[in-house]
Amino acid sequence: MHLSCKVFILLAAACCSMTRATESSITCEGSDAHLQCGVGEIHILSANYGRSSSQVCFSGRPANQISNINCPNKSTSSQQMAQRCEGKNQCVVSATKDVFGDPCFGTYKYLEVTYVCVTKPAAKSSIACEGSNIQLECGKGKIHIQTANYGRSNTHVCSSGRPSNQILNINCVNKPTTSKMVQSCNGKAQCVVEASKSVFGDPCYGTYKYLEVTYTCG
Repeated sequence: MHLSCKVFILLAAACCSMTRATESSITCEGSDAHLQCGVGEIHILSANYGRSSSQVCFSGRPANQISNINCPNKSTSSQQMAQRCEGKNQCVVSATKDVFGDPCFGTYKYLEVTYVCVTKPAAKSSIACEGSNIQLECGKGKIHIQTANYGRSNTHVCSSGRPSNQILNINCVNKPTTSKMVQSCNGKAQCVVEASKSVFGDPCYGTYKYLEVTYTCG
């Protein structure tokens, strides 16, 4: 037997407030818990495989199997659920002692899980040709750098007016670019960085480079 319900909680931040749905799932012992997010990824808030009420998963059970309502197993249950479901769009977990152990022998148990569906913000991309400035903006949010490269991986970007020998090398990778952008911009609402060798070094001498950055606003 599997039951699910949805309640709403209000999460408030200093700059804004938003309403997010918290999913609650109850699965009787021996059945499978089905967690799913239509959009987003599962984030486990809490879980318990045990019993805290005599009125849940009690149908057809003798009194001695449901009378113990002090049967907690939250730490192990939450850990097991996180290992199996965290970051996924959907998951199925069996409510059995094989998965969670047996916190109270002789008691008919159930798995109770609360979780939220987290939607990752869409990534933004920005490019600045060598010698110009790149400007990242997040309005009321904060910049979170995902990837960055000061070099060249394409012959068509920042190519106007450049001789072919300056744009042919498309294997120009500069790995420290990401960490330098993180240091300069992470956590800020806006950020301006010069796309130059004085900031990032020169990974491929003679190639006309550009700074390409992907980031999210959180």
